[in-house]
Amino acid sequence: MSHKGNCWDNDVAESFFHTLKTELIYHEVFETKAEVNQAIFEYIEVYYNRQRMHSTNGNLWAVEFEEKILLHVETAVYTILGVRIDGKKEILGLYLSEAEGANFWLSVLTDLQARGVEDILIASVDGLQGFPEAINAIFPQTEVQNSA
Repeated sequence: MSHKGNCWDNDVAESFFHTLKTELIYHEVFETKAEVNQAIFEYIEVYYNRQRMHSTNGNLWAVEFEEKILLHVETAVYTILGVRIDGKKEILGLYLSEAEGANFWLSVLTDLQARGVEDILIASVDGLQGFPEAINAIFPQTEVQNSA
């Protein structure tokens, strides 16, 4: 376990397994491993993904959220990838936006900082006006490289 606020923490997995246990496992008595497997499969595929609303995605079902991403071409999904000091790659977040701009990226950077990212060594940007200033406002020691 890492410290509180570390974006590499496993809170998402812990939250899911807590939900699985409290909504399914603790309310059932299973006779065989096959029964457990079937119950978990049905919980995830029938209930969790298709009926249960999730507060982290605007109170949509997981399938509904995924369809919204796939069907709305005007909404872009940005993947923030980080490389740690030890060379391991980490996905720091997935962000949705209908319009890319410096204000959007400033909010993303602010979110990353709030989630525990302490520093960015190098940021490669595509020439978006105001993006380097947004990076330096949150992470002033960052070397910004323009890839455009």
